[in-house]
Amino acid sequence: MLTTRRPTGMTLNAARASSVASDTWANSTGKERDTESGNDYFGARYYASSMGRWLSPDTDFTLKRILSNPQRWNRYSYVLNDPLTRFDPDGLADFKIFDNYSDSDLPNGGRPDWSALKARAEKMGHTVTIERTTEKNQQALVSSALTTKGTNILIIGHSVLNNLVDRHADGIQLGDHTFMGNGFEPNGNIMMPFPATSAASVTILGCSSFDLGGQFPMTTFTGILDITDHESNSVTDEQAGAAWLASATSKPASQPVDYDAAAAAADSAVHNSKNTVTQGDGTKTNVDQGDRVKVQKP
Repeated sequence: MLTTRRPTGMTLNAARASSVASDTWANSTGKERDTESGNDYFGARYYASSMGRWLSPDTDFTLKRILSNPQRWNRYSYVLNDPLTRFDPDGLADFKIFDNYSDSDLPNGGRPDWSALKARAEKMGHTVTIERTTEKNQQALVSSALTTKGTNILIIGHSVLNNLVDRHADGIQLGDHTFMGNGFEPNGNIMMPFPATSAASVTILGCSSFDLGGQFPMTTFTGILDITDHESNSVTDEQAGAAWLASATSKPASQPVDYDAAAAAADSAVHNSKNTVTQGDGTKTNVDQGDRVKVQKP
């Protein structure tokens, strides 16, 4: 958990004025259209809207992934031939996990076996990308995920609290020690704002992270509601994230994600946490007791 104060005499809107550029996207599911060919660029491959098909095959042809649904057997089909209700964010992935905690944040281990969770999800036909966000340009990676339609995003890590009084979460710290949100970094600089999201869902697990829901009004948002001390244990956040992903990917990819069930699984991990933190006087406290995981629907 981090705390920062807004510089005296400066409003956030005034400080940010004229500093935020906007990108222009168009055509199929918000993707960029090549004016010469008329095809839409999805990052991993091109989509021919006139034919309703990809121009190149899906490179992920893992048997465990495709056997869950016969519609996946066609490597050129778009969104399982159901474009009215489904999106394909980039031709490849539908779950993106950003794990921002460092090893020092997780004493005696505490990090889930993300590889096992990924393998289990792929058996159900999902594709999961795990980002241990210690590399540079994490803001660009998170922004790209947020503006990709249909993606389910899970972010785990430190929140940035706006001051020592009301302890309201304004943003998050990424693994490369950059920040995103609607407030100020600990050094007084303005955080990079979250872009207007096109993702199917955003889940952020960290101190008072449910406060960030107002920055994601157009999508399903899940976060931790800190009832008493505005803190959460980093190991508990990781366990809640693992529970959320396991539940969200428990059904075949052809079925809608049950966000309420995923939040309930994360809530159980938080509510039943046995993790403790050592206070300055040496006493151990369970800071998760009473905390809840809540869902905000658009």
